[in-house]
Amino acid sequence: MAGTVPVRGKVNALAGPRDPVSRADDNGRMPAADLEDGDVGRRAYVQAGGAVLLTFIALGVLILARYRLYHYSYPVGWDSPYYAWRAGAVTVDGLERIGTIRAGSPLFVGLMMQVTGQNAFTMVPVAMAVLAGIVALGNAAMARAALAIPAIWIPVIGVVSWVAFGHIGMIGGHLDNVLNAAFVTSGFAAAVAFAGYGRGAVAAALLFMASALAEWPFYLLAMAVFVLALGLFAWPAVRSSTRRQDLLAPVGRLLLAVVASATFTGLTFLSRPPDGSLGLRAFGAQFRATVRERFFQRLRDNTRYYAFPLAAAGALLAGRSSVPPGHNPARRLFLSMMAAWLLVTVGASVAQIFDLPVAGARLLNYFFAVPLLTGIFLWELARILAARYRTLGVTIGALIAAAAIVGFGFLAWQGETGRKPSISPIAVREVAAAGDYATRFAPSRPLVFLLLKGDFAWRVVQASLPPEVVPRTSRFTGTLAQFEAEASSDGQGGGVGSGSGPGRPVAMVVQRYNHAGYEAALRTEGWVRVSPGVAVLSGTVPDSRLGVSPPRGNLGAPSATWIVLALVAVLSVVGGGWSAALLPPDRILRVVLSPGIGAAMITLAALAWDRVGLGFSRASVWALVAATALTGWVAAGWRRPTKPKGNSRVEEPRPAPARLGGAA
Repeated sequence: MAGTVPVRGKVNALAGPRDPVSRADDNGRMPAADLEDGDVGRRAYVQAGGAVLLTFIALGVLILARYRLYHYSYPVGWDSPYYAWRAGAVTVDGLERIGTIRAGSPLFVGLMMQVTGQNAFTMVPVAMAVLAGIVALGNAAMARAALAIPAIWIPVIGVVSWVAFGHIGMIGGHLDNVLNAAFVTSGFAAAVAFAGYGRGAVAAALLFMASALAEWPFYLLAMAVFVLALGLFAWPAVRSSTRRQDLLAPVGRLLLAVVASATFTGLTFLSRPPDGSLGLRAFGAQFRATVRERFFQRLRDNTRYYAFPLAAAGALLAGRSSVPPGHNPARRLFLSMMAAWLLVTVGASVAQIFDLPVAGARLLNYFFAVPLLTGIFLWELARILAARYRTLGVTIGALIAAAAIVGFGFLAWQGETGRKPSISPIAVREVAAAGDYATRFAPSRPLVFLLLKGDFAWRVVQASLPPEVVPRTSRFTGTLAQFEAEASSDGQGGGVGSGSGPGRPVAMVVQRYNHAGYEAALRTEGWVRVSPGVAVLSGTVPDSRLGVSPPRGNLGAPSATWIVLALVAVLSVVGGGWSAALLPPDRILRVVLSPGIGAAMITLAALAWDRVGLGFSRASVWALVAATALTGWVAAGWRRPTKPKGNSRVEEPRPAPARLGGAA
């Protein structure tokens, strides 16, 4: 390409190696033909695989190391028992008790429980680490598709897209939020790739569907960003007839992806959970006040603003630097997306200030445009230094990037200091003993737990019981006297729990969540203490200790490491075929997006699997995973274009290094 400045050796490795992809056509778009062969293609796979692995390792340490250091046995976050019991429910009776609204996380975590043989207390934090890595890769893939960043910068930009938040809020227990973000960022990357290569719209549609299945309110927020970005992208076509076809052609296909995902989202509302909820908390006065206060707390957090100047510089440099011709439309869509993300976030924040509960602090935690552009600034700065000062510039650029990661990483680590598991080990031990009693001495009878506390205690009970026991479990909220009065009024003689008939419920009370009820039960005729902290009405006295090994997370360093690596391998294999079938010929981009696409396809396939009545036993889940992977690889073989004859290979033109003034 005319005007380029060749960069060799180490400078090339840092500033942007010539990752071979197909040459742009006369219209400035990349053709779909895959022209990579031999050592070049294998080297691209190795580079991309190493980048993916480094990204998962870095974020795995950030999220999971705290469990090992502080000997946490249960996932952090107030919502963790909610995620745990729903994932366990999937392994027993699919979506029967959950419905299809916001079914993404129970399907994904439940399937991964069966794949690894681990319990929900293990898989909820491990899934958080894996999904955070997918979010990072999705952000880096956007930069790759738009600006042709080299593989060596993928883990840098990916990790910075998390830690540059300063105090990260989302990874503190919001699993649905992170799952949604994993699919949204990957979908955005596929859409940016489509703008440049003409391939990726179907992948974007599937990823958007999976994001809606994970959390439909943030799917709506993401689609607001995306549709506004398409409008900004196409705006010049209104004023310039010469660019109309170039700009409007990708917009139409990408809008179809939005329509397809929106239709799918509507269909998920046809199967609600038994309580009829829509996966959105009611906007009561107390809830509105809580959301508003959390929003202002996050707004007052100074650490989130440290990256803003760097992000602004990153956006400026990205818009003025030289890129291969085929990346111009992709870069334009990427920058339009960053601008739209800013506008939507500001608009929603104003609504939140005026007491409209949009999303509270989570709205700001979802604003990935700033940390992503911060990572791009570090790359652009390294390119400038490498072009001007060669080896010295490479060293300085690497040191600046490392310092940014360490500095922001320290803030991110400090921001999580106060996060601890909300699940009490004592409560888990008592509930597990009650579950053991129900399994051994009342195997077919309904269970009723007497609880004085709210929904959190009930979620811990559901998460701590064996998954197969939960379907026959209910709760009674009130005092022991109220329970016995209500049971007597039902005409059941001695009350609920009396006798041993197969249809009679067994009443239970655990000390941790009903201390007064437990003490009163021990003074009341008919109640039996079957384990420390557990009383049962008219129960059989067990002849051995109950709940000897209560469930806990398997979160030691060796276990967490192999589980994360196993999940990354499974998701990459499943997503590899689908990436090859649906994405452009850039092999690095395909490898980077493979885990995210694999997670999306497994989740969507699991929904279809459940709807046709197939179960989620361990053997059934492996069959589902294998079928999803095989289908993707068959599709990849069917879509693979014919390679040109002979030994000819076309390489991507080398972009000119960006200069401080923006000239190529």
